Amino acid sequence: MSSQTIVTRNRWHGHGRRVVNVGLGIIITYTLASIAHSHYVVGQIEQMGVDVAFADQLRMSVGDLMGLYAYALVIAIGLIIAWPVMAGIRRVTRASRWIVYPLGGLLAMATIMAAIALLPPMTFVAPARHLSGIAGQCIAGFIGGLAFAWLQSRSARASGAAIKGR
Repeated sequence: MSSQTIVTRNRWHGHGRRVVNVGLGIIITYTLASIAHSHYVVGQIEQMGVDVAFADQLRMSVGDLMGLYAYALVIAIGLIIAWPVMAGIRRVTRASRWIVYPLGGLLAMATIMAAIALLPPMTFVAPARHLSGIAGQCIAGFIGGLAFAWLQSRSARASGAAIKGR
């Protein structure tokens, strides 16, 4: 097998890893955003004087995780745009992945929250209406970006080892 074939295989293998990493980053971001959404809503209900039992909070979190699929799609689109843009910025500036990808996740979620806030008052993402809810969603994006940076760093180490080992 020629070295050109090995390099081509490694390049395509790297693209596959990147797609998996983006997918996992989206899942992590959505899961955290969904849980933050649920707890924001529970907090709003409790502010009205209604006690929400832990079992009900858990059911609500699971229900939101399974039912906010439109929001999952919006998050996926936002991150699929944000992370490649941040990768380009990283190439130009030589900034650390540990800065650019979490920042990209945070900015994607902030942009999504701003767009949702422009919708009529009965939005499908309640946290978009208040700063504390927006902050929770942005933190989910930041943590999702950290997870993506970690996955990318593992992929970079793995492909570096594969190239050195040939």
